Amino acid sequence: MKTLYLWSIKSIMKNTILILVLISLFSCNHNTIERFNPLGEIPLPDSTLFTAQNIELGRKMFFDTRLSLDNKVSCATCHKPEYAFADKAPVTLGVRARQGSRNAPSLMNVGYLPHMMAEGMVKSLEMQMLDPLQDETEMSMDLNQLVNKLKTDSFYVQQAKEIYGRELDMFVVTRAISAYQRTLISNHSAFDQYYYHKDDKAISSSAKRGWKLFSEELYCTECHTPPMFTNFDLANNGLYVSFQYTDKGKFRATLDTNDMAKFKIPSLRNVTLTAPYMHNGQFFTLKQVLENYKQGGAGHFNQSPIIQPFTLTQNQEDDLIHFFETLVDTVSHKTNQLQ
Repeated sequence: MKTLYLWSIKSIMKNTILILVLISLFSCNHNTIERFNPLGEIPLPDSTLFTAQNIELGRKMFFDTRLSLDNKVSCATCHKPEYAFADKAPVTLGVRARQGSRNAPSLMNVGYLPHMMAEGMVKSLEMQMLDPLQDETEMSMDLNQLVNKLKTDSFYVQQAKEIYGRELDMFVVTRAISAYQRTLISNHSAFDQYYYHKDDKAISSSAKRGWKLFSEELYCTECHTPPMFTNFDLANNGLYVSFQYTDKGKFRATLDTNDMAKFKIPSLRNVTLTAPYMHNGQFFTLKQVLENYKQGGAGHFNQSPIIQPFTLTQNQEDDLIHFFETLVDTVSHKTNQLQ
């Protein structure tokens, strides 16, 4: 009986260890899948703080209407979380209902972009922020006045000293908001689960056909390259003939005719949430966008040679739309780079 008892104890222990090992292995694999990021680690400028505390400070500032002249416009006024941090208006309205000139882009994954603004001339989130704050049609703030206004908030003053070891100034404002924006990561869409996690059931058969059409037949990936679904370049997509462009794109910054009407190629992640489309918001549906590209552009002298006419059946068009729907993922993740 004693021998049988000892054998039973050993058997139970052996089986328990085996179960724990299996659970551990499953947990490791599960966590690996959950943590896998097809976009890679988000790039951080040297000496950039990226902590829960300064991210929360930036979040409060992002939604604070006091950053505008009339105390009615915040960053979130034009970059609404429910629309993947974009806007539903063709062009945004700023302070005192002043009309802007461009459609507000999505801020999801903005921390990965090598350059900002439609001209692609601004190289960091911190520098980009100075433009809407001072632009007369957006927030219309004098930066010194903005700092003095925010200094009336004891929480902001305290946090600036606690986090950055300095008085509240534009360095603090731009760094904090940028830290928050770098948490707006979209990397776990149904397409990501299908393509990168190898979950064949994550998307429909129609969406799979749409992806094949998008990537192998229409070669849309030349400009909208996975995993970001942009190649980060600027291009003239032939939206108009030459004389119709009121917004000259990159030409506004360089005065080089080779840059005429070139705009930053947007990511297609969350594209079904970010209508209207194009730099001026002139198309309200993806079907309208497809119709424009099917025609091969308007023939602008600087039009990208990639833009060529093509035809689609109704079923193919539906497949493309279903594929676009699989790119939606608006959950904001605080990355594992928090210190």
